[in-house]
Amino acid sequence: MAWLFRGIFALDRAMRLFPSLIQVWFVEFFLIVPLAFFIAKLIDIRGGFGCPGEPSSIGGTMWGALALSLLAGFFFLRNLVRPRIREVSWTPMVDSGLGVGGWSLLLPNSRATVHYAFLTSHPSHALLLLLTMWLPLTLLLATENEGCSTLYWKAFGIAGLSIIAVMAVLRLLAFYVFRFGRRDLRVGSARLGWEMGWRPTLSLVITMHLIAWVPLGIMFWQDARRVARLPVATATMVPGAERTYVRVEGTLKGAPVLRPVAQNNRGGNNYLSAAALVALDGGGEVLLTAKGSWVPTFIGALKAAKGGRIATVGALVQDYSKSDREYYAYSDADLPPPDPKGRVRVDIDTP
Repeated sequence: MAWLFRGIFALDRAMRLFPSLIQVWFVEFFLIVPLAFFIAKLIDIRGGFGCPGEPSSIGGTMWGALALSLLAGFFFLRNLVRPRIREVSWTPMVDSGLGVGGWSLLLPNSRATVHYAFLTSHPSHALLLLLTMWLPLTLLLATENEGCSTLYWKAFGIAGLSIIAVMAVLRLLAFYVFRFGRRDLRVGSARLGWEMGWRPTLSLVITMHLIAWVPLGIMFWQDARRVARLPVATATMVPGAERTYVRVEGTLKGAPVLRPVAQNNRGGNNYLSAAALVALDGGGEVLLTAKGSWVPTFIGALKAAKGGRIATVGALVQDYSKSDREYYAYSDADLPPPDPKGRVRVDIDTP
């Protein structure tokens, strides 16, 4: 392990630069996120991406976000245009064992002080943008199949990813096209660029992604296995006292019925509930329904249905009462007569 740690990966040398790389990441984070929030607010007011605007004032908070992003942008551009090699040292803090009333005194451990040279701008630093990318990307994906009520968050995701792309291109242009500082700093050699730029940056980005994605990957894998073990819905299933989750696999019958939100339905594409009929492969049918926050999942399942084939997960429930039918925006007149082999009702949900 020591051979791998010090020799092949040289993590002992790469990790020394982590504090300075994290500082670079913080500067870029406070440039990207507040600026994306400000741009998203402008789009939310004026409208965009097929959604009408919602007139309002920008407000002091958003102006403050813009000021913060401009300040961070100044440091970003300064290092981009005038890169330099800084002599850096940092000392970890340790618990002295002294304290009172639950408070503990922290003191610097001078024996563990680390000294290193750090290049303030390098094209490898564009990889640090991958750490920030997940925030706007997650919010953009979260608004998929949502209505215009989530325009602000969709705009934030698009603005954030666009800013990240521009910053990455600027880093590459500054180093490889305009060659800022390369002659003075003598960092053009491949070996020096690897030691001071690519190796520590790759080590930090990969380490942070492993810390986050290994447990998340295990969770997603376990969830996929749990869903795969669910029984496939049949027309003869009877709901039990507890919620019984099933997989719905079949072919859509007719158009879905969507109930729009009664008030403040911005763009007219925000829905309170939805229902659709699915013909099961083994005969019979499923009345597939969704309400509230599950309607986007319902819409996503419809969009993913190729050739009318749909696959989703839900819970078996009793048939609707009259008030339920009104809430879920369908009546018997909206649906064909029940299949002679039976009909069961499944609410889109996850176990």
